Parts: sequence; C-alpha cells; structure tokens
Amino acid sequence: MQHKTRITKLFTILEYGILFFGMLVLMYVFICTQKGKTANILGMNILHVVTGSMEPTIEEGAYVFVKKEDVKRLGEQDIIAYYTEDPEVYGKVVIHRIVGTNGDGTFITKGDANMREDNLNVREDQIIGKYQSEIWFLEWLASFTDMKKLMLILVVIPLFLVSTYEFSTVTRLFYKLKSEQYQAKIREKNLNMSEERVEQLKKKAIEEYLKQQENIEMLKAEQTEKADDANGEG
Repeated sequence: MQHKTRITKLFTILEYGILFFGMLVLMYVFICTQKGKTANILGMNILHVVTGSMEPTIEEGAYVFVKKEDVKRLGEQDIIAYYTEDPEVYGKVVIHRIVGTNGDGTFITKGDANMREDNLNVREDQIIGKYQSEIWFLEWLASFTDMKKLMLILVVIPLFLVSTYEFSTVTRLFYKLKSEQYQAKIREKNLNMSEERVEQLKKKAIEEYLKQQENIEMLKAEQTEKADDANGEG
C-alpha cells in the first residue's frame, strides 16, 4: 500500500513538473518572438511571421516551425528562414522561398506575395533552417493581442489543467473509498456467515453429544433392568 502511495506521489510530481515546464516553454517562445528572435526548442526553431510577404502560403502573424537543414539539400521552392543583411531590417529574421541558386552557392529568394526577387542573396551562414509547418495553437494564443489577456490565458490554462487533475484525483479517491467500503461489507458479511456457521456447528455438536449421552443412559438402564430380572429369577 505504501509502495503504491509513493508511486502515485511520484506521478503527481512528474505531472506538475511537465505542466510547469510547458508554461516556461510558452513564456520563452512568446518572449523571444516578441523581440523578433527565434525560440530554439530541442533543435526546432519557432518563428513569428510579422509581414504578409509569404501570403497566402504563410499568413501574417503565423507561428512556424523551422528545422535546421543541410544546405546542400536545399533547392528551389524550399522555404527558408534566414537573418537578412538588408540595411533597413538588418539582423531580422526573414522567411522567404528559394527561387534560384547562384554559382557561388548563395540563394536567390522571394516572398510569394512580392512582385520581385529580394535584392540581396542569402549565404549559407545566414540560414536558420527550412520551414516545416505552422503552429496553430500558438497562433490561437497570440490572437489575444492584449498581453494581459495572453498572460491570463497562460495562467488560466494551467489552473484549469490542475483543477481537472485534482478533480480526477478526488474522483479516483472517491471510487476507491466506495470500493474499499464495499469490500469491507463483503468481508463483514463473510465473517458473520462464518460466525453463524461456527455457532451452527457448535449447536449440532452439543445436540449430538447430548443424544449420545442419552443413548448411553438408556443403555445403562436396560442393562440394570436385565441384571435385576436375572437376580429375581435366581
């Protein structure tokens, strides 16, 4: 029983740890993307697209996964994220499509919504990675443009999850208690039945003993009567 209790406590601590880690990850992602930086999680970069240059492929305001890729495997039609050297937005992250490759190994890029190619080519050392997919959950959270509302969501969701977990824990304990009470009633019933059986066996044994004694007395009386008859005849 103590072993099971320890395992339950361990799982509870683990669940709260995962929940807390998830909150930290969300906060880390939003802080990084609000500053125009990438959030790196387990080798995957999360970016926030702040312009509509890739529409309709990637909507403005989308959060996307970008995975580091071997440059030799990149080619036309791949969408890449890179640090631009355009003087107007120097050092910012841009996510555009490769539309050509130069002899020196640099890439020609263009936004799907733009009329012309980008002015500057992209070198290998500028590339962050290749676009994988959008992250709809983060986009939904980001739809709460008011930072206070966003933080409220980050608090409310964990609290809801904790409340749900606590409710499920209480429910499990309730059913466990009911089960234990049911088992206790069965044991008590079996015990009562056992006691009744013992009493029945005792009563039967006493009755058999008394009957046996009665038979002995009757046998003795018959023998005495026969003895008296024999003495009278003599």
